[in-house]
Amino acid sequence: MGGKGSGGANGGPQYNPANVNGLGGNGQSGMNTDYTGFGYGKNKEINEQRTAAPIKSSTPQASETAPVEPSLPPITPLDAPTRFPNQPVTAGSALGDGPGEEVLNVPKEPTGDVDIDMVRMYYPVMQYWASQPDTPQATKDYVRFLGTII
Repeated sequence: MGGKGSGGANGGPQYNPANVNGLGGNGQSGMNTDYTGFGYGKNKEINEQRTAAPIKSSTPQASETAPVEPSLPPITPLDAPTRFPNQPVTAGSALGDGPGEEVLNVPKEPTGDVDIDMVRMYYPVMQYWASQPDTPQATKDYVRFLGTII
């Protein structure tokens, strides 16, 4: 008993615990992609729908895996001409020509809330940041929201 040809563990792939198919099956008999476990008569209908609309391959194509170089705007040097020639560079500040801080619509009196006072202090800079052409829309929306709570 137990001699050759009597069956049992012979080192075949079925005894390898790593030989598992992630989509079901034992890794050697192909994969069963049919859905099961639905109500009576629904399995066939669902599997027919699945084969009528095949799933796109999850393997990335060569064009999808190519690295994308980020496109950054050119750096504006400090000695570049102004982008706002009709507005003095001191507009919005307490010093120099142009309208003062009153055009910023930022209240001056402290609220006692450190976070709100900090946002008020930096809000003019955030408005400038949000006005830039490459600023994401989410950032612009957030700066606009901050303007409503200060």
